[in-house]
Amino acid sequence: MHWRVVVERGDPSGFVQRCVIAHVERSGLPSKSEVGLNHDEVKLVLRALQSVMVTGQIQEFADAARPCVGCGRTRVLKEHRRRHLDALFGRIAVPAPSLERCCCRQANQASSVSTLLPYRTTPEVRHLRAKACAQMSYRKAADLLNIFLPTLSISHYSTTRNRLLRAGQAIEDELRGSVEHEQAAAGPVESMVVGIDGAFVKLVPTEARRGDLDVIIGRIEVPGRQSEISAAVRDLEGHTRERLQATLRRAGRGPATRLVVLSDGEDEMRELPGRWLGSEQHHRLDWFHLCRRIERIGGALYYLPRIGSEKFRDRMRVYYRDLRRIKWRLWVRATRHGPWMITFSQFIAHLITHRNEALSAGISVQRIDNVLNRLDELRRHVLLNQRSLVDYGRL
Repeated sequence: MHWRVVVERGDPSGFVQRCVIAHVERSGLPSKSEVGLNHDEVKLVLRALQSVMVTGQIQEFADAARPCVGCGRTRVLKEHRRRHLDALFGRIAVPAPSLERCCCRQANQASSVSTLLPYRTTPEVRHLRAKACAQMSYRKAADLLNIFLPTLSISHYSTTRNRLLRAGQAIEDELRGSVEHEQAAAGPVESMVVGIDGAFVKLVPTEARRGDLDVIIGRIEVPGRQSEISAAVRDLEGHTRERLQATLRRAGRGPATRLVVLSDGEDEMRELPGRWLGSEQHHRLDWFHLCRRIERIGGALYYLPRIGSEKFRDRMRVYYRDLRRIKWRLWVRATRHGPWMITFSQFIAHLITHRNEALSAGISVQRIDNVLNRLDELRRHVLLNQRSLVDYGRL
């Protein structure tokens, strides 16, 4: 059996041009490996299709840019040349003619194609490369892209690293420009949610710098828009606050924008939004981090000392019931301190009774004390963040 892949290109005048980009031959079905197209054949078809489309698009763009913008005359062709362009499905040689300057002395682009694609890669390739390198090592990212994308010419990890650093430098220059020349948001939004957290990056001690990098990481969510990730190193240049504010302005924060900041409620993260983002923001304790603290207490209950098998099973059911009550009352009535404070007190009373029985039986109470300490730490953490609590189940 024989298949032929044909591409048709139609222009506004109705002229249709056909081009055969691939042939596929199959003689029956000798084995299951012959079912459909294999990976290498798909690469070749996609690369041929991409080449036909991109070449036609670039040629049409170059022809449209040939007339002078001042007088309208067709500029003289200086040189026929081609440039290699890394598109998503392969490296393509595209026409990039160089043109003479017009006799009217109007400023024109000598090569419109080089101006359109200065990095000789499409934005989608740069985005895909940066996303892959952010999640794995440069070498693994290059190998993975080479496996699934046809001959993207990025097999060496140093090429992937250099192009990622170039993209990062462009983002850095844009952000510095926003800090130096403060501008209002182009399209202010009504509401915005920002989740912030801190992290430490270990450094190899050198003469220039010792210690770790204290990084502030943020995720910006705006209804109807794609989320953005922001990160800044504290005390590196003294402009961390200005960088975060510039990032929020780019995301659409205006004077009337309602800003909600989510954090884990630690001392630094609880005080940081007020210092950096102004009094117009509303800080909220993130339910995810609060739930993680409760789950850690539940995991520690499993290792409590056993005093009588039947009595211990009944006691564990009471413990997990108390813990579920704490979680539920924080979920639906966090702003009402009475209900969840009473449940905390009941849970602590049950644990203290267990502790006294263990002491009477000569059993170590270290694990009980560990649970009591975690429970007291959770209670103090919630009380310190009482202004940041909301009724999560009713949002």
